[in-house]
Amino acid sequence: MKGKVVSITIVLLFLLWTSALRTMISGGTESESIWNVAYGGFNHDVARSVQKTGDGGYIVAGWTMSFGAGLTDFWLIKVDSNGTMQWNQTFGGIANDQAYSVQQTSDEGYIIVGSTESYGAGLSDFWLVKTDAEGVTQWGKTYGGIYDDVAFCVRQTIDGGYIITGYTDSFGAGFSDFWLVKTDTNGTMQWSQTFGGTGFDRASSVVQTSDGGYMIVGETDSFGAGNFDFWLVGTDSVGTTLWSRTYGGASYDVARSVEQTIDGGYIIGGWTNSFGTGGSDFWLIKTDGFGSQHWNKTYGWIFDEEAYSVQQTSDEGYIIVGSTQSYGFGGWDFWVVKTDTNGTMQWNQANGGIADDQAYSVQQTSDEGYIIVGSTESYGAGLSDFWLTKLPYKPEKPPPPPPPPLPGDINGDGRVDDFDLIMLNEAYGSSSGSPNWNQNADINRDNIVDVLDLNILGQNYGQILELFLPSFRNSSY
Repeated sequence: MKGKVVSITIVLLFLLWTSALRTMISGGTESESIWNVAYGGFNHDVARSVQKTGDGGYIVAGWTMSFGAGLTDFWLIKVDSNGTMQWNQTFGGIANDQAYSVQQTSDEGYIIVGSTESYGAGLSDFWLVKTDAEGVTQWGKTYGGIYDDVAFCVRQTIDGGYIITGYTDSFGAGFSDFWLVKTDTNGTMQWSQTFGGTGFDRASSVVQTSDGGYMIVGETDSFGAGNFDFWLVGTDSVGTTLWSRTYGGASYDVARSVEQTIDGGYIIGGWTNSFGTGGSDFWLIKTDGFGSQHWNKTYGWIFDEEAYSVQQTSDEGYIIVGSTQSYGFGGWDFWVVKTDTNGTMQWNQANGGIADDQAYSVQQTSDEGYIIVGSTESYGAGLSDFWLTKLPYKPEKPPPPPPPPLPGDINGDGRVDDFDLIMLNEAYGSSSGSPNWNQNADINRDNIVDVLDLNILGQNYGQILELFLPSFRNSSY
């Protein structure tokens, strides 16, 4: 009994230490926001996309389990510049219908894309919905085969039509392939192309390029160096592949967002398990116009960080949003990282409460601030709500010094001790995919836990992480 009490006490002390550390690192996050607004009902409501509108407000899309006709429905919310809801609309049938992307169109209406299980030919299909300026449906179109086909991104093209990307299990060469669909202004398909190998290849984002072609990004396990790699595919105006590039290491690297930069290159955002300091880190890659890498940067600490959206800012730097388990107050918190043009961090900020809060989309606003959307389990009316956050403009400030790495600290408690040795022993001899695999025990990141990792732990045994706590109190800025 005494042994159990001691073990529980150690666990509690670790949890208290971790909580206090996260609070000190992230600083006063809520005070850094101009406003935060939650929208939702009693059930799960998840926002995935936000865009500025011509009247200075914002359009938000995602899905709701609280309202509508089915299990989940598309949910479109229009708010003014202060986050006050002006109207909302749901779209869907009796099954699951989930929106991932929205954009205001040239006629001041809106185009929304996601997946539907209520309509179409297969298990799930791409679903493209066009509305007028008040969110009233003008038309909807599905695209797909007999299996799962899921769309994640839509953009209006220069000819007034639309380009859509996601993945297809119905067509292509592998288990799932990138799928690029081009439509006219009424949603009639003009052409489609698949890209992939024999494995799983899933596209997340597409942008029309300055030459009229398209740039698609996602992750692949058909090509590249690791289990999943970033995959960037450039096409001409009818979707014919011009070139493609993979980026990654031996583990999982997942791309979620791509934008063309003012120099004609591309900026890609996502997360990496192959590089960085934690379980997964934000990963930002800058390329030239043909995908050759200019630089890459990771951002994060000892736990998991996942980036979903990146945009070039008016000062030619970048704003990245996603979620963090290393900073903030809860399980997952919104995490915003601002960099200069070379990817050097200028400031970062964590926003959230005691539960899980995850950010998925960011846009710079006309006042040079930022609008961010995602889901919150800490605030609002239901199990999770849409959460819209407005951040002010922040002048450049030097980033805080990163926490010093401590090789061998497998459990992330700030010291190398017997607990880490036990965890390494449990994972000894394993490689990625093994039942007893522990990525943190693979200290030298060579994709196997072996004597080399044991030697590194032994060299650092007994060391304690020196936490420069005072210098982190303003790291949210």
